[in-house]
Amino acid sequence: MNIYIQQLSNLNTAKIAGKKAPHKAILLLAILDLIETGLINSPRVELSEQLERTFDKNWRKYVGSSLIFRPMVATPFWHMQNEPFYKLYLNNGKELISAKGQYSIKWLRDNTYATIDNDLYEMMKNETNRALLRVMLISTYLKGVHTNTDTMISLLTLLGLFANLAA
Repeated sequence: MNIYIQQLSNLNTAKIAGKKAPHKAILLLAILDLIETGLINSPRVELSEQLERTFDKNWRKYVGSSLIFRPMVATPFWHMQNEPFYKLYLNNGKELISAKGQYSIKWLRDNTYATIDNDLYEMMKNETNRALLRVMLISTYLKGVHTNTDTMISLLTLLGLFANLAA
């Protein structure tokens, strides 16, 4: 678990106006949400309408309207391949190994799928781990991006602590 905490807390993100780009964190939160609801039930992650809607919902919740960042799910879905726990494949099973090139949400939806490490997926299936990962992602990448985020971090931290005490 520690290796994934380290990797998730050190995502390769752009930095604009002194703020880490929130896109990868929002995508990971959307993946966590869809694992929790059972809409993702394997390490395979497709750029589905459900993933896009959940990404947008989390964007509104944690980022809101930003002057510097735009909610584009295709961006982190493509660029996450630079992370050690995430791979992007063409539908024929060939791994994409370069994060360079043109891509669009339609092209990604029609031609690709991603996978996360099986061990990370197993970790994300656990309710307590999901709560801890959410707190870590929000506090590392989303703090101060939206005015309600600091309050949300406090609440999620408390929920995570209560979940640990109950376990």
